[in-house]
Amino acid sequence: MHFVVEKKNDEKISQKTYLLFCTVSKKTYLCSVNNNDMKRPKIVRAVKNTLHCVVPNATVILYGSEARPHSDIDILVLLDKEKITLNGRQQITYPLYDVGMETDTIISIMVLSKRAWENEMKITLFYYNAMKEGIYL
Repeated sequence: MHFVVEKKNDEKISQKTYLLFCTVSKKTYLCSVNNNDMKRPKIVRAVKNTLHCVVPNATVILYGSEARPHSDIDILVLLDKEKITLNGRQQITYPLYDVGMETDTIISIMVLSKRAWENEMKITLFYYNAMKEGIYL
């Protein structure tokens, strides 16, 4: 998997445009288009599009204080894997860090296996709140 962030100045747009390309198995996908003036819904959409490109079969939940202005964006990514390696976690989180840097937004990402989420986290307040108030992307 390979990621490229490309900056372009477009006279028609008259602002910088950021394109995030994701290459998986020799196929390249445009995951998101970002600019510095993005509003929160567009940033969340860019996060969603990026994650669906990087891990198309993952369950993605937006949770936490996203409703408050100037808060971070909290994302929970649940994978159908027994164990998630550091490399696997980085392949998911690094593209979102690019989105966060280009939009001047803090994106907090938690990556867990679905098994760990259901078995180990189910007794926590975090699980309860994420399931009660979270939004599936």
